[in-house]
Amino acid sequence: MINKICFKLSLKTYFLSIVIISSTLICDADPVSGDIFRECYMKHSIYMYPRYAKADSIVYSIFIDDLEMAVKAEAIAVGVQPGHIGTGDISFRINTGIKRLLPQPKTPGIPNCYFYKILGRDCIEIPLPELKTGENIITFFLGEQLCHGFNWPGMRLDDFGIRVYYDSLKTHASGIIKTPVNNTTIYNDSLLIEISVYSSTVPVKSIDLLGYYYYYPLDGTSEYTKWQYFIRNQQWDGNIGKLTISPYTYNWDLRLIPDQKMPMKLMVKITDIDGISYMTPVVENLILARKDRMVRLYEPYDVPENFKVRIGEIKKSRCEITEDIGHADTVILMNSKIYIGHLENKYICQFGLNNIMLMDFKELRNHHPEDVYPGSFLPIPLGVIKNGMNEFYIYDNTEGHMAEVYWPGPALLVSYDLSDSKLSKCYDRKTYDPVNGPMYDVEYFNYSASDTVFYLTYNTTERYQLLKSNEIGDYIDYTVYVPKGNYNISIGYISANGDSMMSRGQCRLFIDGAPQGEEWDQFGEYAYKLVYLGRKTFKDTGNKTFRMQVSGKNPLSKLPYLSVCHIGLEKLHSPQDPLIPPGDLVTQYVDGIIELKWSDYSDNENGFAIESKIPGGEFLQIGAVERNIKYFYYEFFSSGIQYTFRIKAFNEYGFSDYSNLSILVPGN
Repeated sequence: MINKICFKLSLKTYFLSIVIISSTLICDADPVSGDIFRECYMKHSIYMYPRYAKADSIVYSIFIDDLEMAVKAEAIAVGVQPGHIGTGDISFRINTGIKRLLPQPKTPGIPNCYFYKILGRDCIEIPLPELKTGENIITFFLGEQLCHGFNWPGMRLDDFGIRVYYDSLKTHASGIIKTPVNNTTIYNDSLLIEISVYSSTVPVKSIDLLGYYYYYPLDGTSEYTKWQYFIRNQQWDGNIGKLTISPYTYNWDLRLIPDQKMPMKLMVKITDIDGISYMTPVVENLILARKDRMVRLYEPYDVPENFKVRIGEIKKSRCEITEDIGHADTVILMNSKIYIGHLENKYICQFGLNNIMLMDFKELRNHHPEDVYPGSFLPIPLGVIKNGMNEFYIYDNTEGHMAEVYWPGPALLVSYDLSDSKLSKCYDRKTYDPVNGPMYDVEYFNYSASDTVFYLTYNTTERYQLLKSNEIGDYIDYTVYVPKGNYNISIGYISANGDSMMSRGQCRLFIDGAPQGEEWDQFGEYAYKLVYLGRKTFKDTGNKTFRMQVSGKNPLSKLPYLSVCHIGLEKLHSPQDPLIPPGDLVTQYVDGIIELKWSDYSDNENGFAIESKIPGGEFLQIGAVERNIKYFYYEFFSSGIQYTFRIKAFNEYGFSDYSNLSILVPGN
């Protein structure tokens, strides 16, 4: 295997390469129905960081063992990214062919001036005469930084592949999507997909299920509506799902798929054990017609060039929520990539929303930066978002490697429950300006007093919120979003004695103005301590005010200092908490389906089971939904026949009693 670095391009050659690669033809299309192809990968990562060099190249090879019956080919760049912002001429050559640019996203400005990482999409057409059976030499190039430069170009590439397409006579497995069919309307938040595979002389290795729909581009490109997948570790990923064992059936969970602006499509990639793939016919015009639910994807904007922070910088982007968050039940922060590195155990990096910290980092391996993907699909508390404009921020005080946010930037995915018009709103939150950087006192690594939080996580070190109180009765307020239910309440704090500026005094917790548990004394040896304050039932979901208040001081202290490290809410699920049965079950026949609605009176269910029967028959389960869902749509019935429905709640300990019965004759 060839693998050598060559510092060889002069500046004149560099400018010439710009002209040559301008003819690069990027493929916007994916493999289509009826295509037969094989993908060959280099199976090597590439790192090019020639400091102070104007240009660089590196040589690898890729083995192609079959060009017989080939009709066309294209290159696949997996995980291509400018390792250092602004790097230009990120390109490649196959054998003696021309130089071609590697893919870049469509951005408001020059793509090189943004951080990005493209995972195997936007292929590059390669004329077949440039390829040969056996070893093919691949040369990768990069040039100088074109913007935001610091005399250190860089490029990373996770892998590189060649996709070779074949004539239809090439031996291959094939099949069709049996279910659903064209023009299907989807009422529930799931879709059963069944695939029939035709006999082949070569066994099937895997089946990849692909959907064409509107979603956040996790592949790092700029297109939201497309065939949703990316390539990682020589596999198609980020798709609906993968099957390897017959029968080939899959239940697609649509609960967090956004409402669609146009009909969806389905297609399947069937791959045999020889690596030959076949694309099935497309199932068209799938309509997602939710009732009583809504899912919105709020795209980012004002995404800055050079979205990086270091040495105390803060940078932001925005999303605008245009619906009423009072009906929201789930919020997801989405981002293609957030890169953290070089914290060296003494720096802090954090990101959050609306000045509320979501994640922070301190202890990462020095000189081994970590690719952090929590932003790709990070559930966040409902109490963090607000109606209208929402601001994502990232902060870093490292003097080494910066923290970076990749294109297309952070988005918000929000689902709404519209089944109950009396849903409580998210209350207004009391917020405070950060003292010294968002949410942190940078000098001491302490939480700034009086910042709004969700649940403070366990911190057994000196990460605490400190109130320098002057009077008994002073307090720290937190707004905490709490789902309804029964909880054990605890508070963690740092105790201290003597004249140290730590916790000295008696404290009391109030939740929405009511005292919770007994008073506790934060005086003692320097240590992390936990106090349990009993059980609390929250009858409704929403933001609650947790107030830690100074109720007295120790005689040895001049001032009653108050520290808080942790707010603990342990959700109680136990046999001693019986499931309350659902009630108020009603049914109606609407637009060719049976619609069931009910009231949820339990707070510890895992879900609801739906049963029905016809005259002379027994009750049979016809479906189930997740916890807090209060509706179900039933399609598999016969008109003119009487159906009786009932439901029950369930969790890991058993079932509740049944709801009331509801009787319906659909079609009458």
